[in-house]
Amino acid sequence: MVKGWVKTLRRSLSESSVGDVVTLLSMILGEAVDEELIGSNPCLRLRVNVGDRPERPHATPDEIDALAARVTRHNAVLVTAAAYTGMRWGELTGLQWSRTNLDAGEITIDPEVGALHEINGVLQLGPPKTPASIRTVYLPTFLVEALTELRRRNPTARFVFTGTDGGLHRRSNFRRRVWLPALAGDPELG
Repeated sequence: MVKGWVKTLRRSLSESSVGDVVTLLSMILGEAVDEELIGSNPCLRLRVNVGDRPERPHATPDEIDALAARVTRHNAVLVTAAAYTGMRWGELTGLQWSRTNLDAGEITIDPEVGALHEINGVLQLGPPKTPASIRTVYLPTFLVEALTELRRRNPTARFVFTGTDGGLHRRSNFRRRVWLPALAGDPELG
């Protein structure tokens, strides 16, 4: 019955979606087996070919430079840091100068307050997304220089990346006001 159901799913869903559905069903049925509600999991030997997932696209150095050139100097450092460190949005926008060691060329993600989260419209610091996110990020020399200049321009700031008014970034505002115009490259949009 499960094989027939999967065959039906394939008519209306992508193979990766079918794989996700079968995985979830298998987990549920596995729990039912553990609770002795059913004798065995009919999904156990069922194989769904999800194929290779395509590699996520990455910007080239020239594309990063072009985007950075289309935003303010402060936001250019944020865009460049995102591209070259692999840090998540919340890790970057919650990054405090106290966790940045420019002499050593590294950033340490704090396990307690290493990311900025927006919960029900309220910005608050909290732990990063996963335990693996608690790490030291090593910076290329050009990024150390850009961050040093940023620090020199605003020596009393608590956070590394702030909005134009000195407040914390909201993802939606940054996307609308900075990111989308930079992608479009339209000088009329700033």
